[in-house]
Amino acid sequence: MSVKQLSLFDQQPEDLNKFFARKRPWSAAKHRIMLKYIQAHCYNLGGSKSYQSMYINYVDGFAGAGKYDEGIGIENFVDQSKFWQRYNTELLDTDGSPLIALKCAKIFGLEERVTLRCFLLRKIKTLTKNLRVIVI
Repeated sequence: MSVKQLSLFDQQPEDLNKFFARKRPWSAAKHRIMLKYIQAHCYNLGGSKSYQSMYINYVDGFAGAGKYDEGIGIENFVDQSKFWQRYNTELLDTDGSPLIALKCAKIFGLEERVTLRCFLLRKIKTLTKNLRVIVI
């Protein structure tokens, strides 16, 4: 599998629908950080001990379409992580924040350790419809 580096200095698309055509490097970095934090929070704060909770809430106040046409940064990260290698994550370079959170919720739900509840807020209704199609 070849890794494609996207330019940091390319122009932002004026059309919002084209924003999700390519994942930018800063988004890829954010997605790797998300995976680290979601994993750490679900394993440290989630559970049945007195200081843990069976429910952890993930709130994305600016949830996007959930998927990019062209992406970078997730598959190699997951392949190199001892934690994520244990699971059939199906995490892809093209996944956006909402889809990453939902896939993590599925993993932790199957494990029955914690329920990761995802609250995805959007201003643009077409993005909501697109995400429903991806998740279903």
